[in-house]
Amino acid sequence: MICPRCGQDKERVVRVYRNMVYRDGVWRRANMDTREIICSECGARYFTETRLTHKIEFDNRLFKKVIVEI
Repeated sequence: MICPRCGQDKERVVRVYRNMVYRDGVWRRANMDTREIICSECGARYFTETRLTHKIEFDNRLFKKVIVEI
């Protein structure tokens, strides 16, 4: 991710809110994690949301990785 304020792409994770998202001024339960990050260059703080979208499995028959949508 790139900081919209300074253009730097180095961030540090300060806190992780497991299975929570911030919507309409309140924290809600969800199947996503929210991370509070700080830009290492300018010090701006942001929230990022992450969720699992695909699973990587190894197919022993084909001897390669297979990406499966969750």
